[in-house]
Amino acid sequence: MWAKVEDGSGTWSANKVRKLEYLLGEARAAGRERVVAYGVGSSNWCAATALYGVRTGFDVDVALGGRIPQELRDAYSSERVRLASIPGHASLPVALAIARLRAGRGAMLLPAGGSGGTGDLGSSVAGAEIAAAV
Repeated sequence: MWAKVEDGSGTWSANKVRKLEYLLGEARAAGRERVVAYGVGSSNWCAATALYGVRTGFDVDVALGGRIPQELRDAYSSERVRLASIPGHASLPVALAIARLRAGRGAMLLPAGGSGGTGDLGSSVAGAEIAAAV
């Protein structure tokens, strides 16, 4: 069995960063300046989107349902991140509606967890890297 360990790559939440590389590239190619991510309060995906979205020049709206762990709070501290957070996982649809309204029509809604289509290209590249190493 082969495993690709990326925690020494200098990034936080490496598998999500691979997805963001492609999704943020798609947003930039489409002329978008703002992206929207959503998930539960403990979502590494949302925290990574906030952190790396801002670092790459995007404004980020994040919708969270449920408690945000202390270790993820710093990811949302930028003035370029707008957070819609509502207690309880069942409230995520409401938080998402608020975030989308705030973001406006020009924002790109990213898929949950970055999964599907464009985001999965990052995982495919990791697989190709393993194959090349073998």
